[in-house]
Amino acid sequence: NGTFNFDGDNFQRLGPSNSFAGTIRFNYTEGGTTDTQVRFDLISPNSMTGQIVDNYTYDDGTPCSDTVTFTARHN
Repeated sequence: NGTFNFDGDNFQRLGPSNSFAGTIRFNYTEGGTTDTQVRFDLISPNSMTGQIVDNYTYDDGTPCSDTVTFTARHN
């Protein structure tokens, strides 16, 4: 049980793990939005890994997906 809030977006704990998942909505300056799925895996009090997955469609109807993995550390 547990959640955390990051800039107005809620992330739900995945089972009894130290992993959290949620959605962030990005607003583009040229118009439009995209809902991006984010997963955080908390490794230690100052380290985490995760991934960001963004699915979208180009103006011509072509579906596309981006996946970015990351590692973050706070000293």
